[in-house]
Amino acid sequence: THGAWVEADVEYSYIDESNGVEFSMLGLLPERQYIVQVAALTDAGMGPWSPQSERLATWCQAPPLQAPTVLARTHTALVVGWSEDALAETEFTVHDEEITEFLVQ
Repeated sequence: THGAWVEADVEYSYIDESNGVEFSMLGLLPERQYIVQVAALTDAGMGPWSPQSERLATWCQAPPLQAPTVLARTHTALVVGWSEDALAETEFTVHDEEITEFLVQ
C-alpha cells in the first residue's frame, strides 16, 4: 500500500562541476519513506513526469534518553551523563546518523 502524495517545498540549484541539477525537498517528516517524481516547468507549460525514484528515507528523530545522573560534582560544577550500563538499557534505533550534540536545560 502507498500513502498519499505529499507536496514539499523544493529548492533547486545547478551543480557547476558536473553540469547537473540538485533538488532539496524541505518540510518532510522524519522517519518516513518517499518516492519522488520530477517534472520540468517552462513558460510553455509542464513536461511529463519522470519515472518514480526508489524509496528514499528521511533520518530518524533523535532517540529518547533516560534522565542523566550526576557523575561528578564540585562546589561550582556538575558532570552529568549516563553510565555504560544505563546507555545499554536505552532502547533506540539509529539508522545512519549519529548524535551530534546534546541540549541541556
